[in-house]
Amino acid sequence: VASTPVEITVELADDQESTGDSIGMTSGTVTLSAAPIADGSITLTFGNGTTQTIQLVNGQTEYSFSFEHGNTEDVYLDAEGMSVTASLNGGGFADTATASDSASVTDTLDTTTASVALVQNEGGNVDVVLTLSSAPQSGTSATVTYEVNGQSYSHTFTDGATSWTHSNAVTVDADAYGTATSVSAKVTGFEGGNYED
Repeated sequence: VASTPVEITVELADDQESTGDSIGMTSGTVTLSAAPIADGSITLTFGNGTTQTIQLVNGQTEYSFSFEHGNTEDVYLDAEGMSVTASLNGGGFADTATASDSASVTDTLDTTTASVALVQNEGGNVDVVLTLSSAPQSGTSATVTYEVNGQSYSHTFTDGATSWTHSNAVTVDADAYGTATSVSAKVTGFEGGNYED
């Protein structure tokens, strides 16, 4: 007959920064105020919706776990925190018990840049080439606005794209005197892509 009262605590690792780990890992512990005397389990439910089950061991009061919080060192914005709820079932205890904890994950900032270059093509006209240092995150897009000789344009990059060419952006009219055509271009805006910075 279940008669032993129990309290449960769960603790995540201290607040941390995103790291170079390809999946983003953290760890934690679950502690029971009394040792289990029968079969049972602890169900962990994480803030990202995933779950994990720990089987109780007779006589053992502390259990360790690790899980993928998903925050990685990249150029994209990640969640700023993580959480876990631990639910105790069985173990010969009089009641079920739950506990929760949370911790923050600092998303270290990496800058993504948009640049513009001028290239004279085979026809003698000038192409404008836009380049992103990193592609927009999957499922998002990034829009770059730019000016060529004072005229404003924009282009939207979809996920996976890092370069785009505005062909014949400036027409070069050749004359008998070889007069140079003045061309200037600059990026005036950059948004979207779920970039950190």
